[in-house]
Amino acid sequence: MLFNQYIFEATHVYHADPKTAFPLMCPVREADYLEGWKHNMIHSKSGLVELGCVFSTPNDQLEDTIWTVSQYDPKSFIIEFIRVTSGVELVTISIFMRPLDSTRAEALIRYVHTPLTEARETYLQTQHEGNFNADLNYWEAALNHYLATGTLLKK
Repeated sequence: MLFNQYIFEATHVYHADPKTAFPLMCPVREADYLEGWKHNMIHSKSGLVELGCVFSTPNDQLEDTIWTVSQYDPKSFIIEFIRVTSGVELVTISIFMRPLDSTRAEALIRYVHTPLTEARETYLQTQHEGNFNADLNYWEAALNHYLATGTLLKK
């Protein structure tokens, strides 16, 4: 069976230059600003995000989601993650960051979902957009709160 791909995009503005904000696009660092973020590092030479880094995240009532970093260019502020939830979906997450001025960065975030079941395709067609927008709005607010205060923003 062939499935469609579903693309969801968002633009964030972070209140810091990309040299400060970009390193926070890391499974280890996300725990500093995203409430409830949990991960298990599987492979990383540095212990942080890098090309080829592999980690997992828990998934309610399913197998863990496995992630890998497929593109990583900290000089150009580009990172791409590929994540697979077995029997559910494959998702590519691309983040392109650029300076807006000396105190702000803009991040273009693109998720490409490929469902692996009819049920997941139906969910992506009918329900995912609202959840995506809410999740990404929290992500932007949480990261900006962390940049301003150094503390976690509670949901």
